[in-house]
Amino acid sequence: YVEVGYWRDSETLFKRAIAVTKRNTLAHYNLGVELQKQRRWAEAEKQYRQVLRIVPRQHDARLNLALMLMRQSRYKEAEKHYRDLITARYHVAEAYQGLAQSMVGQNRFEDAVLYYKKAIKERPRVARLHLGLGFAYARLKALDKALAEFSRAVTLDPRDAAAHYYLGLIYHAQGKLSPAIKACQEAVDLVPASPQYHDTLARMLYDAGDFRGSWRELQQVERLGGAPNPYLVKALQEMQRRK
Repeated sequence: YVEVGYWRDSETLFKRAIAVTKRNTLAHYNLGVELQKQRRWAEAEKQYRQVLRIVPRQHDARLNLALMLMRQSRYKEAEKHYRDLITARYHVAEAYQGLAQSMVGQNRFEDAVLYYKKAIKERPRVARLHLGLGFAYARLKALDKALAEFSRAVTLDPRDAAAHYYLGLIYHAQGKLSPAIKACQEAVDLVPASPQYHDTLARMLYDAGDFRGSWRELQQVERLGGAPNPYLVKALQEMQRRK
């Protein structure tokens, strides 16, 4: 009867297992996973570290530990664990991706390009890797290369709204309004509850001379609880007054 009380949820169960056993890596790992699901990054980190103290070669725990460090913006610490995984030849694609993301977090975009390419070599058909590489290229102002990667991401996963959105941003930066609007509209259609997507589409429509459409999108931003672009609102209001 007393023991049943420790089974009411996963967190309670694994904490109880840790309390009554020693060197229980499975319980520490599973508790880490449960805390991770609850977005309790620092607490999950402690559990994964405990696993690695007992079994340094537990590579799943190392990968998750690196992710928890990334969630806390501790990029240099995460970088070490990703490199350890690559050396051990475990979770290599994920480790290269993690390294790339840690480079982005440190504004080291040329290094990010290098590691995204290595991750893509391991898994060429993962849309999110091409999306990440496109983002790194965009930060380096290599717009044609960014465009190619975002286009590849859209091809691999047409349901990825972020890929459509960033593709639209690159087209817009290149002054190609028609494909920019089309790509951003795809993003809006996929995630209609995103104020950011509607706000960006409003700006593109304004630049294309579709002021009615721009107003419509700004109103949608407000309905969704977002803050419409104040400069765009002012510009449209000025146009209305002139009429």
